[in-house]
Amino acid sequence: MRGRDDYKFLEIRDAIASINQKVSLIGVIAEFDFPKKTKGTDFLCTVKIVDESHQDPGLQVRVFEENEEKLPHIASTGDIIQFNHVVMKTHHGDLFAVFNKKISSFALYDGKDSDNFLPYQVSPKFQRRDLDEKFITGLRKWVVNFQIDGGSDDFSLLREIKEGERVNVVCKIVHVSEVDKDKWMAFVWDGTDTRPACIPTRIYDLRLSSRSLLGRLPFFSFPCTSRITEVGHKDVPCVTLMDVLTYSEVTAKFMCVVRVVAVLPWQPEDFYFCGTYRIRLTLGDPTARIYAYLYAEDGEKFFGGYPTADVLTRKRNVLLGMTAADDNGKETEGAARNPPWIHCCLKSYYLTKSDPWGSRHYRIFGTKLVV
Repeated sequence: MRGRDDYKFLEIRDAIASINQKVSLIGVIAEFDFPKKTKGTDFLCTVKIVDESHQDPGLQVRVFEENEEKLPHIASTGDIIQFNHVVMKTHHGDLFAVFNKKISSFALYDGKDSDNFLPYQVSPKFQRRDLDEKFITGLRKWVVNFQIDGGSDDFSLLREIKEGERVNVVCKIVHVSEVDKDKWMAFVWDGTDTRPACIPTRIYDLRLSSRSLLGRLPFFSFPCTSRITEVGHKDVPCVTLMDVLTYSEVTAKFMCVVRVVAVLPWQPEDFYFCGTYRIRLTLGDPTARIYAYLYAEDGEKFFGGYPTADVLTRKRNVLLGMTAADDNGKETEGAARNPPWIHCCLKSYYLTKSDPWGSRHYRIFGTKLVV
């Protein structure tokens, strides 16, 4: 069996000179693409990493695995990824590293400067070393002053789009129509152009009479709010996610009505590590989207302790509106998601005293999933 200390990290500039050799790398994620099927049986994900020794154009690492679930599920550019035993290759003048599923391993870490050194995803062959922490710390300090190209994170609202402009949008696909052979038209909505659906008249009067109780609850969600969560602060008025983002104080607590549109890590087996929950949810309402974390005792309350993987899979599927999932919890290809609107308690906090606004995060608390 391979020992725990049988590798040492190379800086990217040194790895570039190690063609056809097996190396171990750790770097900051500058770019990554979506998984895609190869011509064979594997799936491929490409990750571009940088470090202080090689910032432009970075090094491309091609990760091959037998299925999508085993590929890196990267939360954001700026996070840190560790590759052990990858092979440096060159092809038609392009230089890159290849992740071999039989011998290589990886680990993903939050790129924010903190004292948390637990990876949020690891491959099966990964073995953690205390020595790795100093490299993670060094990269976190370095990336603070390194500007990563955020082009793909620069999003516009549909109401802001002008003719002839190229833009990035986050939206919901509500309908797809084939207008010609091999030509398709997608109808999308992001909460800013029109209401997503007609609200029955009988609900409208109820909505107006309940306004004082609902506070700033997003009106679009009111008719469809589900009862799959219980909260411990029912008397607190609801606010929108935009209110949360623009609140004048760094630390505060809120009640929101949101939909969970993404979960990271994906596999329920990875929801907690050494008995500690660590999950990032992407929450959305008609005004904004934010990342909110389920951590430690808050995750334990949310899921009702530490249920089996099958139970966690079912809870995750309900939360994401995956009604078309199979018995193994895998989403049916092409099936539509319809996440339910849920109540949840949110609190904002900061990681760095010297930069409270820049290190502000959000966390779900006092909320229980009752499905």
